[in-house]
Amino acid sequence: TDQLGFIGKARFVSLSTGAWTSFAITTGNESNNSAGLLADTEFTNRTRYSWLVGLPLTGRLDYVFHHWLGFQEHGAIDGTQANWYGIDQYLTYCVSRCSKVGMRFEWFRDEDGQRVDVNGAGPGSFYESTLGLNWQPHSNIRIRPEVRWDWFDGQGRPFDSRDGGKTGTEVNQFTGGL
Repeated sequence: TDQLGFIGKARFVSLSTGAWTSFAITTGNESNNSAGLLADTEFTNRTRYSWLVGLPLTGRLDYVFHHWLGFQEHGAIDGTQANWYGIDQYLTYCVSRCSKVGMRFEWFRDEDGQRVDVNGAGPGSFYESTLGLNWQPHSNIRIRPEVRWDWFDGQGRPFDSRDGGKTGTEVNQFTGGL
């Protein structure tokens, strides 16, 4: 859009420990109806920040914590402010120069059921846990196979049935990807 916005980021790295932290924010007027759920569309303030901390635990083991929060004025279906937030955590072990094994846990809270309208999920918390491999045989190639388990704690059932027949009948799912 032609709406004015702001994006900014600051990062600090400890030269003695290798630990790092960063903070980023984006704010500005955005459509409050990007999913087409409201009768009217207006441009209201949407703000999202992201804070990360990375800690090298050993010479091969790294941990990253990520917290973020977002909100949009008049972004909920009832015209009030929509809120969403969550955390991600990553633990990676360096196996060799070109491969790492990683685990990830994510929690995403869609307070007003506005950010993730999958099969009418509504307000609730989405969780995800992943185990995967990062293999980088060349600086421009990264191959990432993973297995993932998702689950939802809220009003609806966002995932498809296990037999592939029905939509929105499950509160969890198990997938693999590459």
